[in-house]
Amino acid sequence: MKQQTKTQRAPYNSKHATWIVAWLCLASVAVLPSTALAQRVILSETFNDDVSGQPPNSGQYSFSRTVNPDTDPAQAVITGGAFADPFGTGNKSLLLHNPRGTTQMAVVWFNEFDDNPAAFRNGSIEFDLYLEDPQGYWTYLDARIGHGDAARGTITTVGGSDTTAWNSYRLQTRPDGNPPTEDIVDDGIPAQYHDLDSPDDLFGPNRAVHVRYDFDGTGSTFQDPPTYTISIDNKLVLFETESGPSATRFWSFNSSTFQFAPGVNIFGFWTDASAQNTGPGAGTNLHTGNVYIDNLKVTNNDLAPTADLNNDGLVDGADVGIVFNTWGNSPQSVADLNSDGVVDGADLATVYDG
Repeated sequence: MKQQTKTQRAPYNSKHATWIVAWLCLASVAVLPSTALAQRVILSETFNDDVSGQPPNSGQYSFSRTVNPDTDPAQAVITGGAFADPFGTGNKSLLLHNPRGTTQMAVVWFNEFDDNPAAFRNGSIEFDLYLEDPQGYWTYLDARIGHGDAARGTITTVGGSDTTAWNSYRLQTRPDGNPPTEDIVDDGIPAQYHDLDSPDDLFGPNRAVHVRYDFDGTGSTFQDPPTYTISIDNKLVLFETESGPSATRFWSFNSSTFQFAPGVNIFGFWTDASAQNTGPGAGTNLHTGNVYIDNLKVTNNDLAPTADLNNDGLVDGADVGIVFNTWGNSPQSVADLNSDGVVDGADLATVYDG
């Protein structure tokens, strides 16, 4: 038997009997699928362990001021209690409730990333999204993915100086009473809307969809720029461009430094400041519909996977148990170390190799 020489391994004891099962499983597989050596899930958040009515355990958040804070305050909380979960009975998700805000409210994640944004240039960010049917002005989600230094805590979007990708998802009320318009906007400079002739029905009111960003940072020049794509339920989102519809988006470009964004080390979700809205359809009902986020997952393709699945500082039988307990089609499992949507022998081999 292979000796456990790595310092992060726990010494063998009776609790590690699961390793015997792991050995038998490995021995029964003639050829294991190749293990990806450059993918690591750095954030996997289902919110199910969080407390209903309270802010999420992960992420940092800031609340906005509201027009009527005493009667309907802004909240970034876990569903349950006053707010039923739209994804299913017994599920928990993150609710963004800012009905009449005079400023935007945000929930951001950055502790999971390296302080150097160049450590994340290739990878993915994905989440489930549910936008309520707007009963007032619109339902709006501002998704910002960006970069900063060690003291980062927000994404300002000023001049595109700290954004890598910046998009908004909008359900806009129509004055004529017809169903709301559905728009996905690349809020970079200049802003571009998704192509209306692309596969329609990408998302809509009161409907759960899966959103995924894929980043390709192999290039860094005008001739070979860094890019990203957005897909919704596995359909690529096409944007209107001068050369025709295209799914490929360029990373934000800083006009002061004449450089593309260096990578990603912060991202988050912003609500709208609906109390400031004007124009057709605004009227006096400036209410913004609720937004729900679930199954948030960030994968950095520039990092090797880690086998310490329960983050206890040890690679042991408990981690093997997680693999077997989620064996099969488990795309959201922390045990899917190569992010192929399946927990299988490749992931088990990675845990054993530690």
